[in-house]
Amino acid sequence: MGNTLYLIGGTDTIKKSDEPIQYNYVTVARSVSRTNQGRKHRLNKTIYADGRQIPYDHAYHFNYYTKEIFHLGDLADIVKILLGRADMCLLRGIAKDDTKQKQRRALYDDPVKGEATIIEQSANWFALDVDASIDSSGDIVSDSRLIRHKLGLDDIECFAIPSANYRLKHGIRLRMFFWNSIKLFSNDLKKHFKFATGLIDPAMFNPIQPVYIARPNFIGLVEPCNKLFAWLTGDKGCCSIESITQHYAPGEKRPEMKYTKKQAEAFVEKNLNELENVSFGVRHSELFRVAVFFGKLSAQGLVDEDEVKERLCLNAYRYWSGDRRKDQQTVNDGFKRGWMAIENE
Repeated sequence: MGNTLYLIGGTDTIKKSDEPIQYNYVTVARSVSRTNQGRKHRLNKTIYADGRQIPYDHAYHFNYYTKEIFHLGDLADIVKILLGRADMCLLRGIAKDDTKQKQRRALYDDPVKGEATIIEQSANWFALDVDASIDSSGDIVSDSRLIRHKLGLDDIECFAIPSANYRLKHGIRLRMFFWNSIKLFSNDLKKHFKFATGLIDPAMFNPIQPVYIARPNFIGLVEPCNKLFAWLTGDKGCCSIESITQHYAPGEKRPEMKYTKKQAEAFVEKNLNELENVSFGVRHSELFRVAVFFGKLSAQGLVDEDEVKERLCLNAYRYWSGDRRKDQQTVNDGFKRGWMAIENE
């Protein structure tokens, strides 16, 4: 049995009859770390009348609470309550062990900071962080309908809440929540919404990315939004986004590997040598890309993981110098991503 969090509140939400009832989890993360002044870290902004802002605190430790939801209405009930809870946010990932107190927020093991605390899960629900440079009407219902239209989801039921800077900065800034007909992973959402650059921030799809809900603390300023929750009806209760992540039953045979061991070794040599031609400004992204590829090869048993990791780090330092510890962390993260990709194929 995990940590217990009682969220009590009513709802006037509607669940469409064609919305599939499926067992899902949502993680409520409650900040338990404190500032040097002893104040608990806040998961909302403080906004002053003169325009000054204190951003979200960098909370380091959380207690995790795993909540069961079965449809979009269940998620809406939680979100409505968290609008008034500055110490809480949502995560799409699930806690590895929600019985532990005061945990960090980590998807991967770290040799210094400790083991991973959050596991990526597939889920029917997903949230969109809308940050569009489009003139706002000042009404979240109208603005949500406009964004829904631009995303090609006109007939899909959803709900929306205003982001912290809605009506305070130019543009449409919202959190929108949807339900999909099948469960999706982060990569499924990133691929599907790749066309929506400029409308939404794909960082929201990261399993450990906080989905901030709470309203800001307004100092000398009246709450600028006259509506904090909007339920948008539609002819369909859920999206029909397809998954690119293929799953296999226990014992089911996977497809044959794309490369032979000899081909894999040749690819390793080629990528290691080509690092010399990479400019310093893009070293991190290129190092991560190569590490992901090598991770996929090692996950299939085509190359020796330790040997290839060591060679990759040595070549990075030889060509670019720089911080060896950061390069090592980049390589480790890339290998883990590569392993995950193979495991989810």
